[in-house]
Amino acid sequence: NKDIGFKKDAVVYVYTPWHEKASKIGVFKNELTQISEITDMALSDAPPSENGWSSSTVEYKPEHGDVVTVNAFRKFGDPKYLEFYGMELLGGRNLRPTDSLREFVINETLMTQLGFSKPEEAIGQFINYSKRDYPIVGVVKDFHIQSLHNKVEPVIIGNDVDFNCFNLRLSTANGSDDFKAGIAKIEAAWKKVYPNAKFEHTFLDETLKNFYESEQRTAKLIKTAMFMAI
Repeated sequence: NKDIGFKKDAVVYVYTPWHEKASKIGVFKNELTQISEITDMALSDAPPSENGWSSSTVEYKPEHGDVVTVNAFRKFGDPKYLEFYGMELLGGRNLRPTDSLREFVINETLMTQLGFSKPEEAIGQFINYSKRDYPIVGVVKDFHIQSLHNKVEPVIIGNDVDFNCFNLRLSTANGSDDFKAGIAKIEAAWKKVYPNAKFEHTFLDETLKNFYESEQRTAKLIKTAMFMAI
């Protein structure tokens, strides 16, 4: 029940085949926009929290002092990504539409590790990523990219345009969490665009739940022990 820093309810994500033409991603997106059960959509390289992750070294050279080097986790997405997941901007602005990586939004943890005490100090500063300097345009409230057993990690968010993860929020207007009709339509759109690829989808709630399998096993053991004691 802990606030993990982003909205996870009614979200399903789908990865398009890596070996297919990139142009098909736009075709698939157009098909999905016709599905009434989908209330919101964002493209990214991954959801905010998942079993796998990607990280890169970023550097900041202050006006006075030594270069600060941090291993930051990448959570790249389109300009809809922050809004889709309800990530709170503490300062600055969201990413703008672009045809290539031009700027970064960072989280609070990275902000402090770079040596800034508040978002206003970080906005407009440049960090070096992949041998190029990019401006920091926004700072978001910390969110968990892994299990709550792990500390919050430093994160960079950029718009790199080549995304193959569709983050989809399904309608709960009827008060039900039965999303079968919506999933069936998504699968039909998939088969129309990717007829030779297997359709696979994942509910974000299930991904997060799987972080805590040991706790679930412990809970079952406790319940069994209580039943036997009674």
